[in-house]
Amino acid sequence: MLKRLMLAGVVLAIAGTGYVALTKAPATPNSISASTPSPVVAAAPQSEIQTLDVTAKGGYSPTNSTLKADQPAKLRIITQGTFDCSSSLVIAQLGYDARLPLSGVTEINIPPQAAGTVITGLCSMGMYGFNISFVN
Repeated sequence: MLKRLMLAGVVLAIAGTGYVALTKAPATPNSISASTPSPVVAAAPQSEIQTLDVTAKGGYSPTNSTLKADQPAKLRIITQGTFDCSSSLVIAQLGYDARLPLSGVTEINIPPQAAGTVITGLCSMGMYGFNISFVN
């Protein structure tokens, strides 16, 4: 009798922790109710997003970069213990003016630019800078 009570207690303890749910069969596509609508995902054409990494610490590196024209881009400014003036970034053409984190990655979206466009990033004092040229 004591063994049965102990066994019943173990079964209840296991059921209380949710282990019993593991014995149920997972739902399969055939077991979904016909009244449940399936999600429809429309395939939208997307332009390839270019990525450019620039390190900010005692200036910017690389100082000159090239991206493809007429395609969106993502500028990733990487800081690691950056506390000099390069941590305060101004990109006038994009209307960007912000203090970068001491360490981390700051992503800045760049909309498609025409060939021949040059975007310039400067520290707040104008001492350090970098250029991004857009070409075909």
